[in-house]
Amino acid sequence: MADTIGISVCTWNVATLDPPKQLQQLLERLLSFDPDICVIGLQEVSSKPHEIVQAVFVDDPWTEAMDAVMKSRHLIQVKSARLQGLLIVVYTKLHHVPFFHNIMTTVTRTGIAGLWGNKGSVTIRMDCYGCSVCISNWHLTPHADQWDKRRKEITQIFEDQNFSLGNNMNILDHSFVFVLGDLNFRLEGTSREEALVNLNQDKLEPLKEKDQLKITLNEEEEIIGFKEGEISFPPTYKFDPGTSNYDTSPKQRVPAWTDRILWKEYSGSVEPLLKQLEYHSQPDMDHSDHRPVTAYFQLKLPIDGATPLVRFSPVKSWSSGRDAVCTYTIARDTKTSSWDWIGLYKYEFSNIERDYVTYVWADMKSLSKQTCKHQVTIQSEYLPDDCIYDKFILCYYSSVMDCTLGVSAPFKLTPNSTDMEMSEYK
Repeated sequence: MADTIGISVCTWNVATLDPPKQLQQLLERLLSFDPDICVIGLQEVSSKPHEIVQAVFVDDPWTEAMDAVMKSRHLIQVKSARLQGLLIVVYTKLHHVPFFHNIMTTVTRTGIAGLWGNKGSVTIRMDCYGCSVCISNWHLTPHADQWDKRRKEITQIFEDQNFSLGNNMNILDHSFVFVLGDLNFRLEGTSREEALVNLNQDKLEPLKEKDQLKITLNEEEEIIGFKEGEISFPPTYKFDPGTSNYDTSPKQRVPAWTDRILWKEYSGSVEPLLKQLEYHSQPDMDHSDHRPVTAYFQLKLPIDGATPLVRFSPVKSWSSGRDAVCTYTIARDTKTSSWDWIGLYKYEFSNIERDYVTYVWADMKSLSKQTCKHQVTIQSEYLPDDCIYDKFILCYYSSVMDCTLGVSAPFKLTPNSTDMEMSEYK
């Protein structure tokens, strides 16, 4: 049987600026659909030299700001990837995490001589409930007269980006493909004055007919079959930052729909499994010279009856000051390693590989030859003692598969009787 999950997608060229207060407002709009998956692609994220060095150790300010909002809604970062100013981050609800496997990233540089990463693509692929999904964030060459170069960059990205699955799986080999970003396609043969006259009269159709991307979608073999929702919003570029005025600088850029979200389905199903329900710009998000563009999709996946490869036995509660025993079952034929580990997390967190309170190496020996049950112990001195009333969860992380295979139900860490007596005595 199939079930439906919701996917919110956002693309925004942030013009090398720091995260604004508007970011939380934008994220709340994405989350208003109560999505199961949330995808955010940014372009022109600041990449100053000192920030590149720091990024080895900590996330960039945009990711940190997004994580803070997402974790309060119990959305976990599945993966993030960056190429200089290009950033893509994928979040999902906690109970979906064990069903995201074969998570991989790749990048393509299309900047100067193909060596500079100021333009290009950064991509994340994964198997979600056994279905392949690929999400690619692009920033292509600008300017109206570079239409042909953008076409060549698209071909380069599709040819260059392969994943080490089977016979080098390509972007277009996935069941579901999302392309988002500042694609930089402009209005062909249109003056700024002509564009503004039409926009002042709320006439979008004459401008959409001259949209280079619309024409390209119908002509270029590599992207024929990609779909885009109906554009019912004004061009998203270029604005005077902080205003609703199209570019009044000496360059006088012609307004254009540079910021787009496309998708394609290769599922083989008679009925489409991927459906777009919303497609909008966010005109009041005036921090940058671009407006964010958001979309909401519904995707049918075989969720009903899906079982994680690792299942934790229920934990009612653990007591501080005592060793904590964790029991779990690993599905037969699951690849395991002595480097697999189990992390303890506060219920509100954002990153499985980073945000654990403590961890213990997984046990590779079954409790008996007849079962696939395993057991590990977290010693009391490694349990937190300053948040004993908080909710916690356990996650099993596979070093072989490089992903999470199991998540426990939430439970509490409570004080033992000795702790209570000491508290009352004080």
